[in-house]
Amino acid sequence: ASTRRFAFTVIELVVIVVILTMLFVLLLSGLPRAKQKAQNQQCVNNLKQVGLAFRLWNNDGYKYPMQYPNIRGGSMDSATNGEICWTFVVMSNELNTPKILVCPSDVRKPVVNFGPGFANSNVSYFVGVTADETQPQMLLSGDRNLTNGPLPPNRLLLLTTNSAPGWNHELHRFRGNVALADGSVQSLDIPRLRTAFTNAGNSTLLAFP
Repeated sequence: ASTRRFAFTVIELVVIVVILTMLFVLLLSGLPRAKQKAQNQQCVNNLKQVGLAFRLWNNDGYKYPMQYPNIRGGSMDSATNGEICWTFVVMSNELNTPKILVCPSDVRKPVVNFGPGFANSNVSYFVGVTADETQPQMLLSGDRNLTNGPLPPNRLLLLTTNSAPGWNHELHRFRGNVALADGSVQSLDIPRLRTAFTNAGNSTLLAFP
């Protein structure tokens, strides 16, 4: 009996190579997007825990730690003097770990505890110094790449009703996440950030790490 041999033609080989190349390119192009999506979701989860910690810290009233002076167990003095990390130290029992204070898209590194080594450089999130639980749309916390111009030495940014805040290229590439006083977390591009700030209807003072 004769033996028949099957072989690919040159055209068939070219088609196979092209298809495999296209699949490889699609796979590689999808990996960064998948990674960014996962990092953004983790950042959202971090801010949900941060927002919950603020609410648990003072569940008998409407003020947050940065609205009580240091001598009364708050962080007002530190927050207004460029040491926003102290706000999170005050809430350490509610936060449990400082690892959630670093966005996975950030180059900053978390520390394992709230001891002497913990500093602004281990925090990715700003704090809304004037946030008010009775004003649910006010900014309570969010990604540190929010901007409205250069920060002064005390790292405080005052946003008035005439401000047009945005995001810089750090962390989420001209996007960011914010935790509101109502406990929600939103992922926003620049137009939606400005809409959210306008809807809040209040000037706000933000302290940055």
